[in-house]
Amino acid sequence: MKHSNEFSKFMRNTVNLNQSRIETLSSRVKAIDDFLKNDDVFGAIYKETRSQGSFAHRTIIKPSKKKQEFDADIVFYLKENLDWEPKHYIEELYKRFKANGTYEEKCGRGTRCVTIDYAGEFHLDIVPCIHRENAVFNDTFHICNRKENTEERTNPQGFTDWLAEKNRETGRNNLIKVIRLLKYLRDIKQTFSCKSILLTTLIANQIGGLRDLTAPYTDLPTTLRVLVGRLNDYLKDNAHMPVVCNPVDDNENFNRHWDQAKYENFRNQIGRYTDWINDAFDEENQAESIKKWQKIFGDDFGREIITNSVKKDIAVENISNDIPIPVHAEEPKWPISGPNNLPLKVTVHDERRGSAIELAVMQREVVGASIAKNLKVRMEYLGGIAATHKLYWQIVNRGHDALRNNCGRGEIFPDTRVRWEETLYEGTHWIECFLVDKKKKICTGRSGRYFVKIR
Repeated sequence: MKHSNEFSKFMRNTVNLNQSRIETLSSRVKAIDDFLKNDDVFGAIYKETRSQGSFAHRTIIKPSKKKQEFDADIVFYLKENLDWEPKHYIEELYKRFKANGTYEEKCGRGTRCVTIDYAGEFHLDIVPCIHRENAVFNDTFHICNRKENTEERTNPQGFTDWLAEKNRETGRNNLIKVIRLLKYLRDIKQTFSCKSILLTTLIANQIGGLRDLTAPYTDLPTTLRVLVGRLNDYLKDNAHMPVVCNPVDDNENFNRHWDQAKYENFRNQIGRYTDWINDAFDEENQAESIKKWQKIFGDDFGREIITNSVKKDIAVENISNDIPIPVHAEEPKWPISGPNNLPLKVTVHDERRGSAIELAVMQREVVGASIAKNLKVRMEYLGGIAATHKLYWQIVNRGHDALRNNCGRGEIFPDTRVRWEETLYEGTHWIECFLVDKKKKICTGRSGRYFVKIR
């Protein structure tokens, strides 16, 4: 299922940079523009400043929990200073910021920029760009590589205009939204490395040509599926890292932050995410489809639908003790020949050494109040164990909370007569133990399911 409404909520609440941060960024940029315009050294060669990269392309996303700050770039267009080498544009700009009380503790140098770090908010890269006017041919633009003391041709505004045109072809800003989604995926999963300008170019390159005659960009999830699928096809056709050029200037390529190993990993990961997107898109069951989209984008996607589904499941469990066995629960691998009444005692504790705060469960019944997360559960087998026998345990976690965290468990494993677990996931889970004759490989007794309800 597409879940277009859930995608809209997800973009608005989780992915998109919130308006207050945009306003803060804009005010910081204006202050820097005023500083450069009025500076004693750079004021004389100042032409203008413009947003660049994700800032200009409107693809900045909200910082993830794994990346607390976001990045923004501005291009500082200036006239050429004939007395300077390329490295001087970076060095002199750094000196000017360093000499100013507002910026002296915030500024640093990169290879092609001066960075102002607003700790806890964002960091801003200021990229000096020499604008050479030409009455006969097109104007040229050059950024400066401080470490190599060289100039590099670029056309940041041309790229921004190209991307805007590609975005118009998809309609409804669907290209911009897809780029944001893929950047979010990159940041939360951290399974591949790809600079934003490179990722943006690769995705936007999938728009246009005969493939677009069928108008595939009807909504955001469809656009996501189409463009990621096309990107996957392109990557599969290129086993070796292709050169990804600036679409408005073949003299500039965006491969400098990539190598063959990073490319191969990116290629493999996009293949995997393509399969997951298709699976989620084609799933006809609403809750199952949401879970498959969550596998890609995390728990924030469709949270309300899943929460309501969990509440419904719990309500059903509270009126019925007939709890079905999930597919991830392993079946006993021995013939069962003994009784279904091995004695267990299951208690709940604040700490392992503390006294029990309540009995957790009763055999075969879902009874009593649920218990909280992050408590300790002590399970003790109260019967005897002959030397010819071995005790096995099974812990089965159920519900969306455990499954979202890939912790359904369910395997049957040997252990001692006392076992401790923690209450980590909401839902109704169970514990069972088995007594097995080691030589005959027969289960001579089992406890039956002991349920624990976690709220």
